[in-house]
Amino acid sequence: MWQGQALSRVVHSGEHVWYILAEHRWCIFGEHAWYIFGEHPWCILGEHPWYIYVRLLTYLARLGLDADAGDAASWVWLHALAVGYAPQYLAEQADGLRGDWPRVPLPEDAAALQAGAALGEQIAALLDPEAEVRGVTVGTIRPALLRVGYLAEIYGSDTEREMTVDYGGTGRVEVRPRTPEEQAGLEAQAAASGISPAELAARLGGHDTCDVLWNTEYPTRPRWQNVPPAAWQYVIGGYPVLKKWLSYRHVKALGRPMVHAELRAFRDAARRVTALILLGPELNAHYERCNRPQVFAPHQSALSRGRKVAGDAHPGRVLSAEQQVSPCNTPEPPNPDSLQDSGKVD
Repeated sequence: MWQGQALSRVVHSGEHVWYILAEHRWCIFGEHAWYIFGEHPWCILGEHPWYIYVRLLTYLARLGLDADAGDAASWVWLHALAVGYAPQYLAEQADGLRGDWPRVPLPEDAAALQAGAALGEQIAALLDPEAEVRGVTVGTIRPALLRVGYLAEIYGSDTEREMTVDYGGTGRVEVRPRTPEEQAGLEAQAAASGISPAELAARLGGHDTCDVLWNTEYPTRPRWQNVPPAAWQYVIGGYPVLKKWLSYRHVKALGRPMVHAELRAFRDAARRVTALILLGPELNAHYERCNRPQVFAPHQSALSRGRKVAGDAHPGRVLSAEQQVSPCNTPEPPNPDSLQDSGKVD
């Protein structure tokens, strides 16, 4: 999560913990974690990082939610994650993203924020290679994903599993029509989603599919079969995800053949990326809902003078009228010059 940057100091101030990064970037933690990223965080936050925390509390309180209760505080981050992966957002905000100044619309509807958080949770799980995702990597695999990254043979010998194709360069991908089994899976997924097979095929990059070869010297030409073109071309952080993964597995870089777990890891990565692509229409719909003019709608359990907290572990807890209007009754941020070290984190 920290992109290789070590924490230099851990400082306690009352109930709040302030983590100071080696390059003087602030991360504000309460019961819930809030990560502040960006190459120039002071340009994004101004000179007072506490400001963003106060604004967050104000926003949640306006929706009748309490940042210290349940999962409400994490909803904002997960909503931002969902918006950030919406294809329409990426297209419309391309200039802002290139300038490292993206704007993320926040919904004025507590239900919309919660819906965005649910989408964000799905994305977070798909992006975490250590998290199993039902229907994608475990359980009954979705029809459209079942044959993605398929390994047709056991590939029992070491020679078969040596990656001799250089994916640090052009690599070797063969485009072909889908097999009847692959087409049947696509059609079953389309029927389950209520769309036409042609529409689903278009989302995945067209009517053809790709085989990704890792060894062109071995007679059987070992490969992962049926990687959708859109998945093969999918980019995160400026890099094509699948091709980048392969670029580190060349036999000269590894010094050994790939093991079967690595063969399965690429298959699962292809399925995860394909699942992200299939989630695109829902992400676009959520972004559109948040980006258009909105009518304020607090959480449905809001009371006339106090609002019951969504997801609170203490059902009787409500926000008082004063807390709703003035959610900033929180400890003042400590002065960085007066902070005392209490330990170190590697």
